[in-house]
Amino acid sequence: CDIKDEVFIKCYNDYKDLMKVIKVSAKDKLGIDELKSFIDDKVVCFAGQSAVGKSSLINALLPGQNLKTDTLSRKTERGKHTTRHVELFGNGKGFIADTCGFSILDVFDADEKYLARSYFGDTGCKFKDCRHISEPECMVLNKVKSGKISEERYDRYIKLLNAVKEKGRKNEKY
Repeated sequence: CDIKDEVFIKCYNDYKDLMKVIKVSAKDKLGIDELKSFIDDKVVCFAGQSAVGKSSLINALLPGQNLKTDTLSRKTERGKHTTRHVELFGNGKGFIADTCGFSILDVFDADEKYLARSYFGDTGCKFKDCRHISEPECMVLNKVKSGKISEERYDRYIKLLNAVKEKGRKNEKY
């Protein structure tokens, strides 16, 4: 999540029920010790868009690595794909995979049930395969109405769900 407090708070509130959210900054060394202890005894993967700071975080976590980093392209204002291969780094207690950045997220061949489960986790919905669209007594829809799940997060889910549906329709034609 972004270092700006309001952005972090929004991110934290949107995803705290699914995962641990740690506020970090390689530049300011903020959250580095907490992230180090989280990584202990695990294999973690840093993934995200180009130029968000994946390699910079590894440099902050593992002094001496000196991974190449770069700024945004002035021409396109996007990342330059500085990391060109996946590499696994160990800190003696855990491992970090540094990955190439991406500019477009594709849904591949996910199905609607998998997307609903992975996006919201175990919701306690009345129906086992609830898609969280218009089902009666849907816990996700209730959480959106009550503000426990932000409308922005729900809107992102709907966009991904529509992409999964569209991809399925295209696959059926072939």
